[in-house]
Amino acid sequence: MATYAVEALTLSARALRETDRVLTLFSRERGRIEAIVKGVGKPGSKLGPCAQLFTCARLLLAEGKNLDVVAQVEVVDTFPHLRSDIWRTAYASYIAELTTKSTEVGHPQPEVFDLLRETLEVLQKGADPEMAVRRFEVHWLAAMGFAAVTSQCASCGAAVPLEGTQIAFSPAAGGVVCAKCAPTRRGIPVCAGTLRTLEALGERGSDRWLRLRPPSQVREELRRILRRHIDYHLDLKLRSLEFLQRLARAGGGDRSVEQEP
Repeated sequence: MATYAVEALTLSARALRETDRVLTLFSRERGRIEAIVKGVGKPGSKLGPCAQLFTCARLLLAEGKNLDVVAQVEVVDTFPHLRSDIWRTAYASYIAELTTKSTEVGHPQPEVFDLLRETLEVLQKGADPEMAVRRFEVHWLAAMGFAAVTSQCASCGAAVPLEGTQIAFSPAAGGVVCAKCAPTRRGIPVCAGTLRTLEALGERGSDRWLRLRPPSQVREELRRILRRHIDYHLDLKLRSLEFLQRLARAGGGDRSVEQEP
């Protein structure tokens, strides 16, 4: 069998027989990969680390008919702090599932790999998890070809003043819409702070977003418009989002996930 080497993140793992696992990996070189790793349930397995969620590793795989086979593993990072906090684990699971369900096997998307790894790194280091995930959504939408327009009205192209007028966001139009277009494009009202924060999250090569401390209204509006934007363009049923909803209801304090049925 032909072999190949990649650097990949483990997005999911499920049992196959007693000691084998089927992995969903996301690599810089080949995009999403479905692979089997054998014998990881046995004590002392050298391949075991790659079956742990969110692990980044350099892998040697053999091409298979249905599933490729993991032959060698060299761990780069395991992001241990993600698994020590239930919220960070839940957010990491959400972006992993979002990546899995929006990409195809064998289609390289290096910008998505870089975004995914960077987001796991900032979550690991203690960044505001809600804002880290909002930033992921903004850049992920851009990588998928659905970047939100924020510099002008996405419907008519007119300038959208940030003060003294109604601002709205329309998933159907593809971004911010002016007061004139908002009613016909089913715009969702947002405040100026939400638009400014959305623009900051979309900046490339800048860490300014790490210093953002938006109030609850801005956080709620960002969550809502990005969730609606994703749902409008990509009809994805995400179990991890359902878990975040249950976690929010149980904890009662996090408003960064969708609360509606």
